[in-house]
Amino acid sequence: MLLFLNTDANYSTGWLGYDFVINRNVRSSQETSLERNNASNSYIWTKIADISYAMKGKELELMIPRKLLSIPASYVTIDFKWADNIQQDGTWSDFTLNGDSAPPDRFNFRAQLN
Repeated sequence: MLLFLNTDANYSTGWLGYDFVINRNVRSSQETSLERNNASNSYIWTKIADISYAMKGKELELMIPRKLLSIPASYVTIDFKWADNIQQDGTWSDFTLNGDSAPPDRFNFRAQLN
């Protein structure tokens, strides 16, 4: 399961606006990858850190330091999407055609942090 993050509220940067992806490369049962998009409108990612996570039942908790996401300590808006079982990396239509995504299609969840 992948978590895509748009941390700059700019949909012309990143892949479909997503600046980061989490969990493309699981390291262990307690650690996974955090990767940054390094080419706008392209599915090219560079690992920037391993981050901790914990699972219990149907709950997942990720520990992502703000500084790794390059977001300020003040108020910030993050759009995000979960995607599972993507068949073809870098193809936006997989959000609709294959696997599962939440929210569906090209919609995003929004978190406002302060």
